[in-house]
Order: sequence, then structure tokens, then C-alpha cells
Amino acid sequence: MINIKIFDSIIDENIINEIKDADWCSDLIQYATLKCKISGLIAAAYLF
Repeated sequence: MINIKIFDSIIDENIINEIKDADWCSDLIQYATLKCKISGLIAAAYLF
């Protein structure tokens, strides 16, 4: 069996409180999908 390492995100989950116009969304995924174009999200997903 292969061991899988799980790492915490390098981004603090409370960063959403520092984004001025993000008070309407519940998490960063919702904010990203509604504010960004899909091509940008795919590029970011590929990068990370």
C-alpha cells in the first residue's frame, strides 16, 4: 500500500475576510468560480 502525504494549504483560510468584495461568498472556491474566467481557474489548477 502506498502512503499518501497530505499537506496543509499555504494560503490561510481566513484570507477571505481580507478580500473587500468577498463577504457574499462562503469560501474561496465559490469566490474564484464566480469572479474568474474558467480558463484562469484551469490554469491555476494546473499550476498547483
